[in-house]
Amino acid sequence: MGEGVIVTDKNNNIIMINKQTEIFLNKKSEELLGKRTDEIYDVEDEFEKKLENSEKPLQKTLLAGKKISGKYYCLHNDRKIPVFVNATPVICESEIIGAILLFRDISRENEIDRAKTEFVSLASHQLRTPLSIINWYSEALTQNQNNFSKEQKNYMKKICNANQRMINLVKSLLNTSRLEMNTFSIKNKEIDLVKIARNTLEEVAELCSVQNISIEEKFSSETIRLKGDPQLLTIILHNLLTNAIKYSKRDGKIILEIFEQKTDIIIDVIDQGIGIPEKQKKEIFTRFFRANNAKEKDAEGTGLGLYIIKTTVEKLGGKITFDSKEKKGTTFSVILPKNGTLEKESAKKLI
Repeated sequence: MGEGVIVTDKNNNIIMINKQTEIFLNKKSEELLGKRTDEIYDVEDEFEKKLENSEKPLQKTLLAGKKISGKYYCLHNDRKIPVFVNATPVICESEIIGAILLFRDISRENEIDRAKTEFVSLASHQLRTPLSIINWYSEALTQNQNNFSKEQKNYMKKICNANQRMINLVKSLLNTSRLEMNTFSIKNKEIDLVKIARNTLEEVAELCSVQNISIEEKFSSETIRLKGDPQLLTIILHNLLTNAIKYSKRDGKIILEIFEQKTDIIIDVIDQGIGIPEKQKKEIFTRFFRANNAKEKDAEGTGLGLYIIKTTVEKLGGKITFDSKEKKGTTFSVILPKNGTLEKESAKKLI
C-alpha cells in the first residue's frame, strides 16, 4: 500500500483524502469529508495505550503548530493496524489553518521485527543456562585457588570477567525482547523510592570504588512514596547510575536527586563525565546506538542500556529527558506519576 493522505482544516474537519485513505478506511470520500478525524478512528501510541484526542498526532500538530511523526496504531472497524505517521501543520501568515497527515501501513515491517525479536529472545534464553554453569564453576575455582600460580589466577580472573560481560549482554537482549513484545508483568503497589534508591546505591558501590567515584544523595524527604513496580524502578535506577559511573572521570562525582511534585516524582542523575556529542543526541535512546566518545572510553558496551531505561519508563507512564554538554557531563531526568500505571500480568519479568 502507498501512503494515505488526510487534509483537515484548523478544526480537524476533513477537507480532502486520497484513494489510499479510502482503501485503508474502507470508505468513500463522500462519507468522510466534513467529519472530524476522531469521529472515524481512534489512535493508540506505540505501546498500545489509547490516546486522548489532544494527544493524537493530527490534533497535536494543530495545537502545537509543529510536525509530529512516529509509530501509532489506528483502530477502525474492529481492526488495529500499525502505521507510521507524519503530521504537518499548514501555516498561512503565522496562523495555523489546517494540517496534513501522511500515513502508511507498517504491518509487514512489524511482523519481520517481531520475528527477529522472538529469535533474539529464544537465543538469549538458551544461552543463559550454559553461561550460568560457567559462572558457578569459575566462582568455585576462584574461591579455591591457593594452589594456582599467578598466571593461572590471572586466567581465572579473565574468564570470570568475560563470562560476566556475556551474562550482562544476554540480560540486556532478553529485557529488550520482552519490552518490544510487551511480554512482562507490571506491578502497581505502594513503595518507598528512597529505600529502593539506597539499595541500588549499595549495589553499585563496588563499581564506584574502582574509579574512586562518589555519589551524593539529595532526597526531598527520607520517605518518598509512589505506586509502581519495585523491580522495574530498580532496573531504571541501576542502569542510570551504572551509565553515569561508566562514563565519569576517575575521582569524579555523581548526584542522585529524588524529589516530589504535586502529581509526579522526579529522579535526576547528574554526572561530570564525557557528555554526549551534540550531533548524536537525537539517537541516544536508539537500540544498539553508542556515541563516538562512549565507544572510545568503553569498547565493551551494548548500546541497550538507555533504550531499556526509556522504554521501561514509558511503560510505567513516565518520561525521560536529558541535558548534556560534551566533556562537561550529563543530567538524565525521569518523571514518574505518583499513581503509577495499570498492572499487567505475565509469566515473564524483566531481569
